[in-house]
Amino acid sequence: MSGRGEGRAMDLTPGDARQGPGVSTGRIGANAPAGHAKAGVSGGSAEAGVSGGQAEARVPAGHAEAGVSVGSAETGVSVGSEAIAHGSLGARDVCAASVASLLIIFVQLGTSALTMPFAFVNLALSPGLALLANGHLFVLVARRIGRRGPFMILIAFESLAYVLAGYWYEALYLLPLGVAGEALMGKGGYGRLRRIVGLWAAYGFMGAGVNVLPVLAARDAFAGRAVRDGLDPAYVETYFEMFSSLPFVLGAALFGAAMAYAGARSGARLARRHLGPSGLEAACGTEAARAGGEG
Repeated sequence: MSGRGEGRAMDLTPGDARQGPGVSTGRIGANAPAGHAKAGVSGGSAEAGVSGGQAEARVPAGHAEAGVSVGSAETGVSVGSEAIAHGSLGARDVCAASVASLLIIFVQLGTSALTMPFAFVNLALSPGLALLANGHLFVLVARRIGRRGPFMILIAFESLAYVLAGYWYEALYLLPLGVAGEALMGKGGYGRLRRIVGLWAAYGFMGAGVNVLPVLAARDAFAGRAVRDGLDPAYVETYFEMFSSLPFVLGAALFGAAMAYAGARSGARLARRHLGPSGLEAACGTEAARAGGEG
């Protein structure tokens, strides 16, 4: 048990050690920067019960390939973003999401009202233009909250607005859409800008279904209500003609998705600039987290 630590497997010294459990401030195998771990070990430890040392594989500083560590985790949730991933919405979060939802609905209504004299622009383009503008707000608020719920709150307010306007059947489409969106975000999804952007783009694509539903399932109810609300019967007929055409519906859905994606990407840049890095990157501080967490 005497001699140099790097010479034999069992010769352990405070400076260097090739293998063995319970090694402190040591080094194992290939030289790796301090504070690394290959698998499931915490802050600055090695592959087998080594603390404060260095690990077998060459990995970036403060990085762990699997499991959760104080520094970071490539898979799983790191300590810095765990609260964001698993926390519940507080009163301030609900208030912020509610105000943002009302603003988003106001922009939707305003865009529709401004383009009403132009049927094609109103039916085909105005939803996408609203998604472009609202993408900034949604991403900023969702990133700031960092927890599950903002999308469902938005959908709940939109559903309520349709019910109050007399188009209650739209809620039957929107509410399952909100549940599915929150489920797809998963744990920690709101801590990753890429997922928030993807959610808003998917919402832009699926939003065309709101206009298709009256054509498929509530034609008479929609037409009667629209005329009572003061819409021109010619406009209602144009509405049915356009949203009865599959190419038009697909084109409107793709345009909505593209505009939503553009708005969300712009919002993500604003979030990185003014709100700092996402929870994953802030905890990890690695290029891998930057690529996986922010897109």
